[in-house]
Amino acid sequence: MNFDMTVETEGANTSVVEMSVAPRILRARRMHWHPAALAKIAICVIPPMALVAAGQFNLAAYTLFFILGAFVVFYAAARDGEMPVTLVIATIPVLMLLRGLFIFSALQVLLAGCLLLLISACPREWARVKRNKPLVCFLIGCLVYWLTSFILTGDYSSNLRVLEFGLAAANVFALAGRRSHLATAFAGIAISTCCMGAGLLPHGERLGISTVSQEISIGNPISLGLSSALVFLFTIADRGKWLLVENRPYWRIALNVVACCTLALSTSRGSWLVNMIGLIMILLLNRTAVKALLVCLLLAGITIGVLLQTDRGPVIQHYFETAVSGEGSLAKRTTGRADQWESFGAVFSDSPLWGFGPGSGKAVSLRYTLEGKPWHSLYLLIGAETGLLGLTLLTLLLATLFYRGFLHLRRCGEIGPLLGIVCLSFIGVSVSGIDAISGVYLGIAFIACDFSGMTTAVRGRLIEEHPPLLAAPLPVSA
Repeated sequence: MNFDMTVETEGANTSVVEMSVAPRILRARRMHWHPAALAKIAICVIPPMALVAAGQFNLAAYTLFFILGAFVVFYAAARDGEMPVTLVIATIPVLMLLRGLFIFSALQVLLAGCLLLLISACPREWARVKRNKPLVCFLIGCLVYWLTSFILTGDYSSNLRVLEFGLAAANVFALAGRRSHLATAFAGIAISTCCMGAGLLPHGERLGISTVSQEISIGNPISLGLSSALVFLFTIADRGKWLLVENRPYWRIALNVVACCTLALSTSRGSWLVNMIGLIMILLLNRTAVKALLVCLLLAGITIGVLLQTDRGPVIQHYFETAVSGEGSLAKRTTGRADQWESFGAVFSDSPLWGFGPGSGKAVSLRYTLEGKPWHSLYLLIGAETGLLGLTLLTLLLATLFYRGFLHLRRCGEIGPLLGIVCLSFIGVSVSGIDAISGVYLGIAFIACDFSGMTTAVRGRLIEEHPPLLAAPLPVSA
């Protein structure tokens, strides 16, 4: 039997070789979710979202950060690097919802602290991060972009989300050396979105957003929608390997139904678009997942049909018809986004090379657009603030990750990294995409062509995490 195998030995670079191996050698230890981590994720998100359902928003925020912070400190004292990263990635949807009622920069602090803890406790992961040159350059670029924004505006919060974006991607990549931990984190995102949807159900017709007072509102439907789309797509892509449900059809069905419910109820048309593009990619490029895809689409159709019969049905139908019908102006159907795209020509012509400077995006939008909203597109924001220079660097990053994603698909048959960068590219069309959940998609894209930490028989679909499966040399058949 011929398999392409990735074998890593201490002190040596990872290499992919083709060798003949005896079938009996390819028995891998079956990976599972970490039950202790899932229990802690539930402890982190269930009490805060129960308080949200009761209308105690401020108490919910403090409860979330206190519990999560206590777990992070405990594992930091124990020098456990993987568990804090797993918990923070898993709770990103709820953290994004409630951080404005606590300390806005708390999410960035958690992501930075957990990343430092992981690479200090696991030097091997630090070596992996350093070897990924596109990731290193991207992190440096995020830091420079935020510092420049701070210097030009005098406001430390200006473009602070850029750090969140980069740190979330780095955390996902660093955790990918432990596939079972990464899968547990993604399962935790499913738990978080489910609890978030349940907690926000009594507050307004759109899940993902709620009004705390006349002056304060929290959340954004697209944050819940993108979290749900992530779970929905990656329970299908590569037959669910990314969440370790490839041989667990009942878990795949349960996760799909939950993700479909929260995705539909979020009424986020941008998330619906991302999900549709992802499903088309899986259908065209991921043949092994076609059967799972068809089953999940059937279940999604049934789920949406049931939702349309509830009191939330008219809301879902309204937002869907607003997006696809020809009635009404384009600006109304795109919630002002069309106006920004139409105005961008004037913005770019006034400062084509360097833009108006990092941190100037909101002021530029107020000056040139009719509604004066912050830029609802990653490309418009980068173009307005940094001009042709920034757009060129962004294009270079996306092109590099597209190439690595296609190469990864050809070498080992995994569509996940390519799916991550394609989804991020479409996220950037309707929103700025500079936040933690978009960083998760980007982190998956950075995994492309990185096989360290795993022993992989890719043609035989065998994936195993560190420590390596093969402690002794492989016998070679005649």
